[in-house]
Amino acid sequence: MTTLEKFELKDSSFNRLMSIHESKLRKFALQLTKDADLAEDLYQDTSIKIFINIEKLTGDNLFINWSMQIMKNTFLDYLRKDSRRLKP
Repeated sequence: MTTLEKFELKDSSFNRLMSIHESKLRKFALQLTKDADLAEDLYQDTSIKIFINIEKLTGDNLFINWSMQIMKNTFLDYLRKDSRRLKP
């Protein structure tokens, strides 16, 4: 299988999974941030991380649980960055 074929397979799987779980992930992002704009940024950043790491998803992991954990960790990274910027 060529690199392009692998990418297309990965992209197809990613798109299918994201379309199934998009509403849950967007809702979770809004629950975490309580801000629509920040929630959209969080969703986009999480989507990128999911795409990059989709091969790490094992059969034992449920996609939505794995994705929500990535989102939660990404949100915690946001909070850490903000807390560092607020310090004098």
